[in-house]
Amino acid sequence: MKKLLLILVVAIGCNSKPELPKNILPQQKMQAIMLDLIQVDGRIANALPADSLIRLPASRYRMYQQVLALHGTNKAAFQKSLQYYEQNPPLLKEVIDAMDENLNRQINDTAKRAKPQPPKPM
Repeated sequence: MKKLLLILVVAIGCNSKPELPKNILPQQKMQAIMLDLIQVDGRIANALPADSLIRLPASRYRMYQQVLALHGTNKAAFQKSLQYYEQNPPLLKEVIDAMDENLNRQINDTAKRAKPQPPKPM
C-alpha cells in the first residue's frame, strides 16, 4: 500500500507544472506581450519610410514601452521573465506554441472576412 501511495505521489508530482516565481510574468501574459511586440515590429517595418531609419530605434523603444504599460508591466519585469522562460525551454515552448496558435487563428479569421462573396443573381 505504501509503495502504491509513493508511486501515485511521484506520478502526480511529475505531471504537475512547477509554480512560477512571484516576480515572473505568467505564460498567458508573456504570450500577449510578445505578440504585441511582434506586431509593433511589423507596423514599424511597414509604416516607416526608408529615410526615417534614424528615428527607428526611438520609435520602436517608445512603442515597446507603450505595450509594456498596456499590459501593466515594465521593461525590467519583462526581461527578467523572458530570461526565466529562456532558461526553462519547456515553458518557453508552451508560450511560443500558444502564440503560434493565436496567430494562426487571427490569420484564418482575417482570411474568412476577406473572402469575396459571390455576386447575387439578379
